[in-house]
Amino acid sequence: MATQDDEDDEWRFSLDDLDDGEVSETATDASGDGDGNIAGTLETRQPLEPGDIDLENAVFVALGVLIVVGLILGAVLGF
Repeated sequence: MATQDDEDDEWRFSLDDLDDGEVSETATDASGDGDGNIAGTLETRQPLEPGDIDLENAVFVALGVLIVVGLILGAVLGF
């Protein structure tokens, strides 16, 4: 005997109700201005431009290197 809670937990739609729409590989935004999606453009042939090194990024990289070296030394030396 099904209770009201059990009926509320049922799926409202089945997979057969959904469209089989496919997303094209050359997807563009709805405005058509070529800006791409929220995360940026889908264009893969853009030139890479080096940026300036921030002090914060350099500190985190150095800290990561020190942690990894410490873990490796700890594993090798048995600490």
